[in-house]
Parts: sequence; C-alpha cells; structure tokens
Amino acid sequence: MIDGRRYRVVDAARSRAAGSRRYWVVHDTTGPKVRLGLAWFAAASVALALGWAAVAALYAVVAGWAALDVVVARRATGRPAGHAVVAAVGAAAVVVASAFGTGALGVAMLGLVAAAVVAGALRPHRRLGGPWAAAGATVVAALVPAAAAVGVVLTRRLEIGAAVTLLVLVSAWEVGDFLVGSAASSAVEGPVAGSLAVAVVAVLLGVVQAPPFHGFDVLAFAAVVIVACPLGQAAASAALSSVEVPARSLRRLDSMIVLGPAWAFVVGIYLQRAAG
Repeated sequence: MIDGRRYRVVDAARSRAAGSRRYWVVHDTTGPKVRLGLAWFAAASVALALGWAAVAALYAVVAGWAALDVVVARRATGRPAGHAVVAAVGAAAVVVASAFGTGALGVAMLGLVAAAVVAGALRPHRRLGGPWAAAGATVVAALVPAAAAVGVVLTRRLEIGAAVTLLVLVSAWEVGDFLVGSAASSAVEGPVAGSLAVAVVAVLLGVVQAPPFHGFDVLAFAAVVIVACPLGQAAASAALSSVEVPARSLRRLDSMIVLGPAWAFVVGIYLQRAAG
C-alpha cells in the first residue's frame, strides 16, 4: 500500500469555501514512496503465503506502531492522548488474539479496555479531561489501527484466496489514489482514480476466476472496497486530534480501517452460503 499520505486542515478561508474538505488527503511525494509501497506489498504477500501466524505477527507490529502514532499526534495538540504503552501493546495483542478466533478477539478487546481504565486511573490527566477521557483515548488509539489488521488476519483464517484478493484490490485503490491524487487540485480525483483501478483489477480477477469467488461475484466485493477505503482514511483522520502531525504507520493501514472488518464479515457470509 502506498505510504506517505498525511492530512492537513485547510486555512479558514478555504474551509469556509470547501466545507467538508477539512480532511483533504495531501500526498507526500518526497522520498521513496513507491519503493516503500512495493516493499510493503511484498512483505504482506509473503506473510499471507506463510500463514496466519506470519500475518498476525506482521500486522500486530504495524498496528502497535500505528497506535503510538495516534497517541503522539494527540499529545502534540494537548488533547487527551491516552497511555502510549497500553495503546501499542493493546493494539498488537488484539491483532494476535484475532488469529485464534473471534472469542479470543473479544477477550483481548475487553482486556484492552480494562488496562486502559487502570492506566487512566493511575495517570488521570486531569488537565486533559480526567481518567475516563484518558482511557477512552487509549482505546481509540489502539482499536482504530487494530481494526484494519484484524480484518486481514480474520480473512486469512477464512480463506487465503480472499485475503490475497483483499490485498490486491486495496493496493490497486491506493496506487490510483496516490498517482492521481498527489497532483490533483480536487479532493475527489484521487479516490475516483483509485475506484477505477479497483474496477479494472476486479474485472481481471473475474475473468481468471480468482478463488474463492465464482465468476464475477468479485465485482460486488470490489464495490465494498471502493466505498470503504475512503471511509477508512476519514476514520484515521478523525482519530488524530491534528491532521498536521505525520502518522506514517497509521497511514499504512488507514484504507483498511473500515474495509478490513467489513471484508472479513462479507467473505464469511459468502463462503458460508457457497458451502451450503
């Protein structure tokens, strides 16, 4: 997935004119962004091939680092930021637990909430809203990136072909979004280009009958990608109290924050119906 995306708040005059473009995606084109994106795609592909343990390990590390990104970003603006260690360890633990099923995932999430409450009580941050605000910030910092990673892990447990398709379609969306959006003057040009890229790749997957999908059933799943990827970017932006602060690890996962869980859910239903 293409790295280097960051968000900024537009100035007051532009905000009055553009309204909802407060969270306009600004692509950072400095540095080896394409090479880093290719390296991430290769690492994710190898992990998928090796199995659920490798997928859980890779995505747990990235999710934990992304949780730190959120905490640091919120601290930079003096907002309730939560406990960095609890957020990072909690995010990683939730991802690893998901590899053992939804039951273990639920237990890990409850454990995260309990740890966040304890950490908030020990470090109440009265200036920043008290223990409950600190606990809530910790949980948000952990679960936002963990949601993306959990979706991949659960999908890999269900069916490797569905996990590979997820990676391919998300990568297509991000390539289109980055290549066009990095030079675009409109907030919608990047997502539109990403959507077109997803549609083209989905048609090709339908032609080759990529498993586990039958025929062009994959097009319906491509529609989920087109809708969910920009929502994930918006969710990542909302988790940060200031969109000015770089959060590269979070940006690595942002397109799948909404898509990951949604994909695992719809794939599970699809496979169940296909088996029946």
